[in-house]
Amino acid sequence: MPVADIADVVVHGGDGEALSQNLPADRPKVRGTVPAGEGGGKYERPDVPWPHEQNLCGPLTMQDIGAVTGRDDLGGFTAGSSGMLVSRIEGVMGGRKQVFTDIGEAVARLREWGARRDAENPGSGRDVGMLVFDPTYTREGGEQGDLGHTYWLVRRVEADGAVWIELRDKGKGVFRPNFVPAPESAGRAVFGMFLDPNGGRVEVADAYGVVRTSDRDFSVGVSGKDRSAGRGPDDVDPARSDPTAEDGFLDLPIEEQIHRNGRGRFEISPEEAQELYELVGNREPDFAGTGNRVHLVDTNSGPAVVRTSKKQPTVVFLKKWMPENAAIEYARECDVRTPKILYAGADPTTGGEFTIMQYISGETRGFDDPELMNWLPDLLDQVTSMSSHPVPAGMELDVPGWQQQMIQYADDAYHNLPQNHLSKLDELGIGPLSEYVQPDHSRSGEPVVFAHNDLYPPNLQLDDQGKLWIFDWEYAGPGDPLYNAAFFLERVIWQDEATRARATAMWIERMSLNPAVDTEVALRMYGSFEDWRGTVMNAETMLHSFAENPSLFEEWVDWYHTRLSRHSEPWPDISRDELRALFRRWAELA
Repeated sequence: MPVADIADVVVHGGDGEALSQNLPADRPKVRGTVPAGEGGGKYERPDVPWPHEQNLCGPLTMQDIGAVTGRDDLGGFTAGSSGMLVSRIEGVMGGRKQVFTDIGEAVARLREWGARRDAENPGSGRDVGMLVFDPTYTREGGEQGDLGHTYWLVRRVEADGAVWIELRDKGKGVFRPNFVPAPESAGRAVFGMFLDPNGGRVEVADAYGVVRTSDRDFSVGVSGKDRSAGRGPDDVDPARSDPTAEDGFLDLPIEEQIHRNGRGRFEISPEEAQELYELVGNREPDFAGTGNRVHLVDTNSGPAVVRTSKKQPTVVFLKKWMPENAAIEYARECDVRTPKILYAGADPTTGGEFTIMQYISGETRGFDDPELMNWLPDLLDQVTSMSSHPVPAGMELDVPGWQQQMIQYADDAYHNLPQNHLSKLDELGIGPLSEYVQPDHSRSGEPVVFAHNDLYPPNLQLDDQGKLWIFDWEYAGPGDPLYNAAFFLERVIWQDEATRARATAMWIERMSLNPAVDTEVALRMYGSFEDWRGTVMNAETMLHSFAENPSLFEEWVDWYHTRLSRHSEPWPDISRDELRALFRRWAELA
């Protein structure tokens, strides 16, 4: 039975109170053995088909969640002849349901969330689930709103790493160990709650960083007499299944509107987007960054790029504050020149997220671009526009609070490096960032601004009309304007010190800073941050570069000596000869 059938059939008849009293109170958990650190393993499947229980999809689903997860407070649910209200389930689960464009998006989001948990902590994405509420049709003149059905999904992981989405629908007696949404279910909104392996509700943001919740209430598990008073599933008012039709949607800030009605916002259809995603799946990327792969494609909306995430992104020690697509949309609201998103979604099979964006014809800038002083005013205009807007809701910090989070993130990433990488850093005498940089508490109370946080020439492009565009918003979010200045100024290869001084003065003049802030001290602090980041990252990557081109060996010796020698203790004091000997030994052992 496809999902469309599951959604459209309404359970009829029966005395919900009486039936629920006869439900077995103790069911075996369907969990199986959890292998250490792998998230795989066998799990028991229940005997199927399950008995069809009339009018009880709500209580039966809640009790099944309790049986599978071990949660012991879900067994008291009952349903009457009009089913049970979703709001009652929300009360017990501790919050509102989330909105999904259709069941396909819900399944893809469940897959992606589980994969993300596994990447952060192996095994933690196993047995995560989603409680699904499907409003199957609208009842006219009823007291409890729309009528619907509920069931739940579980993300299972086999010992070989294969991932399955298990559908458990006790109300209809349906169990599917490998559930794939039917094509005809596309575009029909559903609601749901993400569940951790212990059955607890979790709010999970979409690709834009938005948690799309809803107050809309309706009954699940309804009787035949209720059905006769209403319209059939094909007569549903489209506005009732449209998340943007909720009261006050148009008054929401942009970061909350994003993707509520993605189908209406996007210029590319889901069908074309999926075809393009599959087309580039086995191709080498045309461009690749630290975390993304980018492919050039032709679309019905013109030239575009398909952006997907790398399976193993480069560790760059910069904190990610918000999803990149959310940052792009927010930047465009700040009148920043950055490519438009034509489509954003997820592969329904793998859950892998991808974005299709407008292609900008032009030329990426180089580290030593001789034209830099000509386009720098355009960049500063856009940076100033960003800084004049408030940071997205929930990201309000003062500067030392922001600095502390950046330092802590870098320290955590440092300690999680592979042992062979840490060994090289130990030989160099480079410890975690907090040994060299501390928050500047003299700036307490000074608010951060919305910022790109990764501004440097390779992320900038002049189009064919000479206008500057900003790319790669992976690390955007709250930021110190002086950090963004230092990050850019430190990474450019300057023609001479006079040009650097002019550029620094131009940048500082555009900022609205507290006069008490010592800009030179702040720029030096962030320069130390960038020197630390470069020495840590390149301790591993430089071996590959001079293995391919031995003539680069001396350049790397000079690069490291320049950065280490401009700092005093606790930075290591190491000579060029010592660096040469150390790098040669690393190369021999590689």
